[in-house]
Amino acid sequence: MFKLEIKRSDNTIYWVEFFNSLEEANVWLSEEIKRPYWDESFSSTITDETKKIVLELTEEEAKEKIYKDRFKFSEKLKIKIAIINESKNMNVTQTQAYLSDPVIQQINALISDISFVSAKALIDESDLSSYYTNEEVTELSSMIGDYLVEEV
Repeated sequence: MFKLEIKRSDNTIYWVEFFNSLEEANVWLSEEIKRPYWDESFSSTITDETKKIVLELTEEEAKEKIYKDRFKFSEKLKIKIAIINESKNMNVTQTQAYLSDPVIQQINALISDISFVSAKALIDESDLSSYYTNEEVTELSSMIGDYLVEEV
């Protein structure tokens, strides 16, 4: 936001106008100067009234933001796993086997604890073929890998 002030020769304000850009202010002023009521003794000033917000995070706030982002990704990953699992239409016995599998429990715990490097390693190293296709395992591993690359 730009503020244009036009003052009389005694320094009293004659007119104040606001514009979205410096160019708009200059165009408007150049038109006003041509008008018959314009007094040669007028002076004009254009000031940038845009508030510049400087965002400085404390070290603790920065850490907090990182952890919030990690937990947000953890939730996104859990949703992806839930969608894959739901598409399988597992019966009660299959669901119980899935939920009691120690590797699945470990993966879920690592994701919940935002230990993504360990979760990815466990997904990559484990035989999850009882529950997931190779494509699904690759998709989950890639999702974590992509996040880890972005986070750096």
